[in-house]
This record gives sequence, structure tokens and C-alpha cells, in this order.
Amino acid sequence: MANTGIGLPRAIEVRRRNPLTDFLTRMVRTKPLGTASAVIVLVFFCVGVFADVLAPYDFNQQKVQLEDGTNQRFQFLAPPSLDHWLGTDSIGRDLLSRLIHGARISMLVGVIGSVFSLFVSCLIGLPSGYFGGKFDLLVQRFIDAWLVFPDLILLILLVSVTGAGLWNIVFILGLQYGLGGSRSVRGAVIGIRQNVYIEAAQATGATTLRILLRHMLPNVAAFLLVLVTTRMPGMMLAEAGLSFLGLGVPPPAPSWGGMLSSSAMTYMYTQPLLAIWPGLALSIVVYSTNMFGDALRDLLDPRLRGAMGRY
Repeated sequence: MANTGIGLPRAIEVRRRNPLTDFLTRMVRTKPLGTASAVIVLVFFCVGVFADVLAPYDFNQQKVQLEDGTNQRFQFLAPPSLDHWLGTDSIGRDLLSRLIHGARISMLVGVIGSVFSLFVSCLIGLPSGYFGGKFDLLVQRFIDAWLVFPDLILLILLVSVTGAGLWNIVFILGLQYGLGGSRSVRGAVIGIRQNVYIEAAQATGATTLRILLRHMLPNVAAFLLVLVTTRMPGMMLAEAGLSFLGLGVPPPAPSWGGMLSSSAMTYMYTQPLLAIWPGLALSIVVYSTNMFGDALRDLLDPRLRGAMGRY
């Protein structure tokens, strides 16, 4: 085997240059369900990003049908047709367009809320696990007091205080999940706090901030990635539940949870598709995100047999 200029085998050098390719190849080969779920999540994400281009109508546009060139009438509760692939709702709005724009809201809440919750978890969990002692005890007692309150009751209370709105929901869910997830980050930091490279960094006079950001954070990055993917479905369901109760994204914004609570409940028996389409979309994206998160956990967690962390 030919050696490179620095004395490493070429195969090892290529492997180190392409960790993402190795990871994707291993995921496709060993986790086909997780790979398919990742593709579905990516499709929903792209649909949400390009909703304005993909939606055939405006999400709040009422479809009008002309009669004899003079009279007009709205197409209320129309069944699926060539003009409206999924039909219309109780006031004549295209269901497909509303579902497409609803994907944008769910993905915004899932992705941005998860990233914000991860920031909160790291902001609390990293110093708590690193310093320990009385500081850690004080922080954990505060987290215990926060976790005592039921999640749904606390979310309703916070939304009532801050008001309904997309970014308010993102902030509240990120704070709620971030405080609870800080304990997981703290546990991961405690597991590596006594390693030799941490003691070496302390001996060389590295600052606390440098140790946390340059030595501890990269070594728990795989765990944090899994943590983000496992929080996304919970946040999507929480947003849908708040919108179903009328405390989420205010109308006429087409949230999937709001679509389930408005005309879908009133016309469930006469037009069941009003509830089937948003419920099916929410179920598919939540299930796919869960399966993708499980696949990432199996591949990245070094404690599991066959994980990438073993290499």
C-alpha cells in the first residue's frame, strides 16, 4: 500500500478526509428505514422552504366558481378534483395549499426550536457538569423545580403570558425543552470531565471558556446532534396541540394543529378529509423524524454496538 508524504496509508487518509461520505454510506447500508425517514424529513423541509412556489393557491384565498358568466359562488367543502387535489375547506380555501404552508410552520418550530433548546441546554449543562459542587447543586435544584410543573399546563401558562404567535411558540418550546435537556448535557459532560485531555488543558493554563468550547463541546457533539433530532417531533406535536387549543399560531396562518381544530371538528362527518389530510401529514413527519433520530443514535452513540463511535 502506497504511503503519503506524512507516512499514513492512503486509505486512512481518504477515510479521514471523507467522514460524511463514510457516515452516509454506513447509514444507507445498515439503517434503510432511517435513511428513508431522513429523505421524507428533507422533502417536508424543502416543501416548507419553497411553500410560496409549490402551493397552487394562496393559503387564505377563497376559490370562486363562475356561473353563467355573471353569478359567483364559493366552493365550500369541495371534494378532491383536478383544480383542488385535496379539496377545499368550509370557506372555500384550497387544502393542498394550506397543508404546504403548514409544513413551513411545523418545520420552523421543529428546527429552530430544537436549535434554540440545544443552546439553552448547553448554556446550562456545560458549566453545571464541569464545575460541579455547590454551583451544580443549585442549578439542578432549579431544574427539578421547573420539571415539577406539567408540561402542557406550563406551556399554556407561558403562552397566555407572552401571547400567541409563531416566534413566541418557538421561544417557549425552546426554553421548555432546553431546561429539561440541560440535565442530559450535564451527564455527558460529567462522563468526560475526568479525561486526560481535560486535565492537560487545565495544566497548560487554558481558560474555562476554552476548555468548555474547544475540548468538551466537540466531544459531546454526536450526542447533541441526536438530542436535536429527538426533540423535533415533540416540538411539532406540542405546537400542533397548542394550535388545536387555540393558543398556537393565530389564524389565518395554516398550522396543522389549527386545521384539525377549526372546521375539521365541525364537518368531520360530512367531509372527513378536512381532518385526515393534516393529521396524516403530522403523523408522517413526526414518525419520520423519530426514525431518523433513532438511526442517528444507533450510529453515533459509542455505547451502542456497531456505532460509528467504535471506530
